[in-house]
Amino acid sequence: MKTINYLPALTFVILSFFSIGQEEKPLKRIVVSDVQLYSGMLFKMDVNGTLADFRSLAPQSELLKNDFSSYPQDERYGSSGDMGISMMIGIQFRDKKNERYRANPLLRLGFNYSSGLTIAGSMSKGIISPFDTLTSAQTSNVYYIDSTHSESYHMFYSSEQLRFDGSLMFRTNPEARWSVFSGIGITAGISINANSRIHYTERKSQYIHGPGGSYIHSSEYRSLLPTNEEYEEHRNKTSFGFSAYVPLGLDFRLANGNKFWSRMHLFYEAKLAVDFTSIPELYTVTNTTFQHGLGIRYCLGRN
Repeated sequence: MKTINYLPALTFVILSFFSIGQEEKPLKRIVVSDVQLYSGMLFKMDVNGTLADFRSLAPQSELLKNDFSSYPQDERYGSSGDMGISMMIGIQFRDKKNERYRANPLLRLGFNYSSGLTIAGSMSKGIISPFDTLTSAQTSNVYYIDSTHSESYHMFYSSEQLRFDGSLMFRTNPEARWSVFSGIGITAGISINANSRIHYTERKSQYIHGPGGSYIHSSEYRSLLPTNEEYEEHRNKTSFGFSAYVPLGLDFRLANGNKFWSRMHLFYEAKLAVDFTSIPELYTVTNTTFQHGLGIRYCLGRN
């Protein structure tokens, strides 16, 4: 009889134990949802640097100590392309009811690396002068030989950039096979191996000036006049960089059924940014950049 009286109490204890074991743990406020690797080509407009700029960047340069009073400075209008790579993690936030993690917004945090040109400048001059006169024995035509002498200086300031990258992303239904995403982001960091390069080239050549004013190039004369080149490279102080960008991309899930491949995504992403680089020897350079490329995203959860 005593055993029978204890049964209700024992049953209650056992049921209480199982209910505690089956009780769900509270969700954390944030969770790492995915890891991403992205690489793309970065395009930006060239920034013109003056002779004074490069004399400040490379005060020990022997080439820039020359007299440039007769050199007009060339204006550079063009763009340069550099490769960039980013490694990031995605972070999701818990909803207000503590029941699930929200798909939007997604916080991306990581680092990116890029290298390339920041400032470029050039100066050049050329002189053409009469050298000799030839008369054809067959036609009696007179040919004039002109001698050309040109000198040019090309100057480049470049660096490798290591920056923190953070962005807040919004995407369409993450459970769908295809999704579109956009948002806003910033980068901030320092330069690695900032340097200034000075390249001097001297060329001498001769051309035959034929009847009617046309020039006939003489390879025999040119082979007797080799090109003279000199090159300098100077280390610079660490620079600081910051940018604000707007990303826009398309995401594709590789599979739906397979456990591994359903978590693997390929994505294309384009970024339009305003970039600021503070150069200690000079000033802050402002530039507009455009980057686009492909990435891989692996989801730690099914999204």
